[in-house]
Amino acid sequence: MLIPSAPSGHKQVPEGDSGPSEGERVSFYPEQVRRLYSFLPVGLVASAVNSVILAAVLWPVLPHRSLIIWLVSLLIVTTGRFVLVRLYSGATESRRSDRSWGRLLVAGNFLSGVLWGCLVIFLFPAQSMPHQVFEAFVIGGMVAGAVSTFSNLRRAFVAFALPASVPVTVRFFMFSDGMHIAMATMCSIFVVLMFMSAFRNHKAYRAVLELNMENRSLIEKLSEKSTKAEQVTEELRNLTAYLDSVREEESKRIASEIHDQLGQSLTAAKMALARLRKSWPEPPEDVRGGLYSVSALLETVIGDVRRIARHLRPLVLDELGLGAAVEWLVDDFRERTGAACDLELRIEDHNLEPDCSMALFRILQEALTNVARHAEARQVRVALVELEGEIRLRVQDDGKGISPDYVRSHTFGVLSMKERALRLRGDLQIAPGEPTGTVVSLRIPTSRHEK
Repeated sequence: MLIPSAPSGHKQVPEGDSGPSEGERVSFYPEQVRRLYSFLPVGLVASAVNSVILAAVLWPVLPHRSLIIWLVSLLIVTTGRFVLVRLYSGATESRRSDRSWGRLLVAGNFLSGVLWGCLVIFLFPAQSMPHQVFEAFVIGGMVAGAVSTFSNLRRAFVAFALPASVPVTVRFFMFSDGMHIAMATMCSIFVVLMFMSAFRNHKAYRAVLELNMENRSLIEKLSEKSTKAEQVTEELRNLTAYLDSVREEESKRIASEIHDQLGQSLTAAKMALARLRKSWPEPPEDVRGGLYSVSALLETVIGDVRRIARHLRPLVLDELGLGAAVEWLVDDFRERTGAACDLELRIEDHNLEPDCSMALFRILQEALTNVARHAEARQVRVALVELEGEIRLRVQDDGKGISPDYVRSHTFGVLSMKERALRLRGDLQIAPGEPTGTVVSLRIPTSRHEK
């Protein structure tokens, strides 16, 4: 199949750029044939209607038998082309790519064009000028309709238009009077214009097909890259989940060692210091002050060790559940910051999976840490409720607020909260509060995270 050059206004693809490959150009043909078959039913209906009307008009001036033979022959060919359209519509995509469908369509066009041309050759009303004009008018209309119906594939248009239009032009030239010569000239100009229009439409169709092919190729590449990006994102998410799980287990181990070993050692040191003070009731003044200082320091270190162990892995979460852990976290926030913190807790946490409970706890912990570090808030409201098949967590403060740049920034705390929310199939939103402050809200479906 000849590949026409791109029409004026269509950008040529330079060498070295990514344009349609040879395989893509070959695949234009099935798409052209598909469009032809989609347009063909309208043309077949027009052919059948016009042939019946033309036969009725010519009935008084032409031999009836010959006219009936022509009409029946054209209707048989038209019916066969209707059957071809039905067969093509019922064929699978793989069968439609067979080039024989295009050949059969071109052959049907040729037979139809020959029959319309035979009408002028064998059934021309030589004695009636009005009937001659009407016959030429109908054939010209059929050729004009073929421009829009068949110009998608040039050979399909030529197969119909050439045998249908040339005989009527030649027939008019066979008369020597001026009227017929003028009619022949007009028919010649009309045929030339129709062919020019068909070829221009063909170029436009090809340009559209090339653009569609390029767009399809780009969409396929983008889809492939998007799929790969989704796979990489999912792998990274799984890796992050694994690292978080490892980190939680390591935090649990470290917290246990700090609580059991370091805590026991500090408690033993405190008890030894107490025995020393008991066995030496009247130490010198400077020694007594030192003993009291060491005792106070041990109390502080023991408190710090317990606090660090609780933050690394709160045992209350493992032993008493999410609700108790949230209450402890809010109480600890009040003690550390001095801010008022209201808590609304309505959740049945005994049905939640451990990973979900830990993720919710860590998100709340990070939100409260951000409030303590950046908000300068005096009032904080925390709500953890289960409502309408969702777990909803909301942290609102009356501090100095948060900038959109900070929300969009890739800070570890924000990224950590968002990543944990995504693993819960939840939606985390961080937005400015009204009239001041910041609101952190999380919604996750409970059905995915119940035991």
